[in-house]
Formats: sequence, structure tokens, C-alpha cells
Amino acid sequence: VFVWRISVEVFLFATEKSADEHLKALSAGTDGEKIAACKFLGNEKKDKTAIKQIIALLKATDNPKVAAAAAVALGYIKEKGEPTKALKEKIMSETDSNVVYACLLALYNITVANEVLEEDTKAALEYADTHHRQNEFVADALDKIKKKAKKS
Repeated sequence: VFVWRISVEVFLFATEKSADEHLKALSAGTDGEKIAACKFLGNEKKDKTAIKQIIALLKATDNPKVAAAAAVALGYIKEKGEPTKALKEKIMSETDSNVVYACLLALYNITVANEVLEEDTKAALEYADTHHRQNEFVADALDKIKKKAKKS
């Protein structure tokens, strides 16, 4: 029931709100509204002006679903620099493998789009390899990212 409620709330919020309302939701919305805002600003709009607010949400939230949504949004926006650093920091402080996986996929998208393997990405990959490889999804993501990095 809880998952369905959040899914409905995310869908309704995402279809009814403006970009400004989504930006406000990143800091003041419910968890469902924050997830919807990440989806709208990252996946749909790829809004680079929202990066600072999405990074702040990634750093501040204790909810793994919200953190994963923020990471995914950063991955869709594909901006290197501060997003990469924030994703690395999240990987290094996170215990939830789903969040680590989302951060790794975001780093992959950023790396592929910018055709550069940043130092923060390298550090995040090394840390995840040492501390999170026991999760099969994380291990698979690490292997694919490393394979892609070798081709570059």
C-alpha cells in the first residue's frame, strides 16, 4: 500500500506542477514530491539550474528512495564537476546498496556524456569496489563502468 501511495503521489505531483513548484519541493516537499521533482527536473527537463538544489537534497535526505531519485536526476542532467563530487561523497557515506547503485549509474552517465573520467569518479569507483562490491548490482555496475573506462 505504501509503495502504491508514493507512486500515485509522484505521478500526480509530476503532472500537475510547474518547474518552480518542483524546485521548491526539493527542499520543502514530502518525500513523494521530492522524488517527483527529481524525476521532472532531471529526467524530463534536464534542468542544469536545479543542480545545486538536487545536490543539497542528495546530501540532506535520510530516505534511500529520495537519495536514489536525486542521484538519478544528476545522472540525467550529465553535468561534471560538483555533481560528480556529490555522488562520490554519497557513495563514501552510504550503506544502502540501492543508493550506491544509483550513484554509480549517475557517474556512468556523466562520464559517458562528457567523455572524461574525473578524479572524483575514480575515487568513487575505488571506494565502491572495496566497500560495496558484495552487492551483485553494484558489482555489475562497477564492471560495466570499468569496461567502458578502458575503452575510452
